[in-house]
Amino acid sequence: METINNNELSALREEVQQEKQIYFEIYQIAFEDFLNTTFRKQCLKSQIKKAMERGENHLLFQFGYYSGFSFHNMVKETFFNKWLKLISFESVKKEFKGYKKNVEKLVSPFSTPKIKMREIKDTVVDNNAIWKSLLEELKKAGITTEVKFIEGKEIFELQLSW
Repeated sequence: METINNNELSALREEVQQEKQIYFEIYQIAFEDFLNTTFRKQCLKSQIKKAMERGENHLLFQFGYYSGFSFHNMVKETFFNKWLKLISFESVKKEFKGYKKNVEKLVSPFSTPKIKMREIKDTVVDNNAIWKSLLEELKKAGITTEVKFIEGKEIFELQLSW
């Protein structure tokens, strides 16, 4: 059986870190696209209105790999050509060609998450300028926000109350 030496171990660490950085970039791009195209424009106001109509003064949004607002779906919506998905053919958009191999790894039917959701929240979400701006806008509107990670479920939640 062949063993591994220090140089090979260092090379493996570097390779894993580089791949992880690419995944963070993919999640960052997808999350920003989701915030700008779906969450702000289509979802947020309508969900707040529905909660108010039910007589509620709070709202909960969940973010995870596959549940709630799914990072898996965010990546697919951002990186794949929508019109080709209609005919069940997924093709990465031209502007994201450099990410093709990694995007396909993230969204393939048999893939497992490459990064823990806690890391995605801490690295991608918490440091995102659009996300911070959204939370600040909600605060200015008189809406209290709380973002928390749910251990064991691999999700984080955005709780709103007014």
